[in-house]
Amino acid sequence: MIFDTPPSNWKELQRLVCQAFQEMSCYSELEKTIDLVRGKKEIDVYVEDFVHDIRLKILIECKQWNSDIHQDVIHGFRTVVNDSGANKGIIIVKKGFQSGAYEASDKAPIELLSWEEFNIKYFKKWRESCERRLREKALELHEFRNFPYGPSCDEPLVELSREEHDDWWEYMNGFSMILILGNRKLLSELDEGPVKIIHPNSDLEKAEDLNWWEITSYREWYDYANSELDRWLKKTREWNRKFESRRESA
Repeated sequence: MIFDTPPSNWKELQRLVCQAFQEMSCYSELEKTIDLVRGKKEIDVYVEDFVHDIRLKILIECKQWNSDIHQDVIHGFRTVVNDSGANKGIIIVKKGFQSGAYEASDKAPIELLSWEEFNIKYFKKWRESCERRLREKALELHEFRNFPYGPSCDEPLVELSREEHDDWWEYMNGFSMILILGNRKLLSELDEGPVKIIHPNSDLEKAEDLNWWEITSYREWYDYANSELDRWLKKTREWNRKFESRRESA
């Protein structure tokens, strides 16, 4: 599943669907007003998916109704999709659809999905995109692993204050997070259930201070790894700019 918990209201349903497509490396926008053949229409979630240099335009309607969606909704949305020139339309609902709704979507570029079906259908695309995005961030971070030290990590290339030195070694200790959370074996094990690992924030040099962490879902893994990589990338970029400026003026 992409998300561990279902949305509590229709606004959250829209937001989570939009977030999911952004994490799938698509352009996604909430409540976008689009042009039709006659007039305009506000769409719950607007998506552009770039596949092999081809832009696919997808319109998504989100219905957090407590009853099944009837066919009139499908007929109306089908007209919007056709008149907008979109490649595809998706209706994502809390509950389900009446039998007539499926007939109304037949032979039309309309996909009818419950919240659970959406999570299952797009999970593989979401997971692959998340892995790719995190690898790209990890590779950028890896380029600066020894900076501001030389390749041997013995002597700094620039003079460091005590605070800067402590910050840098905190980063070096935390670098194991990238290796642990990016491990493909760990990700494959998550398919079978929760995985217990040493928490990346543990001090690996002090066995008595090791903290264990049970990762229960891909969402838990991705949110933590992504936030940590963003945090260290921001700090590393700042350090890089500061130290490069200091070296140039030396």
